[in-house]
Amino acid sequence: MKRLMPLLMIAISSSAMAGHEQADYARVTSAVPVYEQVRHEVPREHCWQETVSYESRRHSAAPLVGAIIGGLIGNHVSSDRDASLGTFLGAGVGAAIGSHSQRRERHHHIEERCDTVYDVEWHEEVVGYDVTYRYHGRNYKTRLPYDPGKRLRINVSVTPAG
Repeated sequence: MKRLMPLLMIAISSSAMAGHEQADYARVTSAVPVYEQVRHEVPREHCWQETVSYESRRHSAAPLVGAIIGGLIGNHVSSDRDASLGTFLGAGVGAAIGSHSQRRERHHHIEERCDTVYDVEWHEEVVGYDVTYRYHGRNYKTRLPYDPGKRLRINVSVTPAG
């Protein structure tokens, strides 16, 4: 049992040390910016002139006048016995002709139309830094998203050699 005790103590202290980390600082020897082309979509308003057409009717008394004239003609042309039928038919035909003869007008005007379009622009942007640092006489390299300055905080792990 006395022989096992030192071995047990070594095993316990080794397992306690395994995975132990501590922070320290390393000296940065270089930090080189890494550039990348980055796409940006920039909104822009695009406007143009457009001719717009529409049709309108001028309202008038033409259907009423046509109905009266048609009714008079229908009444005059028809026989006494069919006078009311002739008047009715003449008024209908006269109103239809008067309605059809109403003047239609075409109007044109210019309207400004606008739309949003996106222009693509490319810019070089720093996306990180290739950093070389020195710790206990050895050089290490990593890429960081920032410039660390003159010193870099690092984690140091201590594990038993096996």
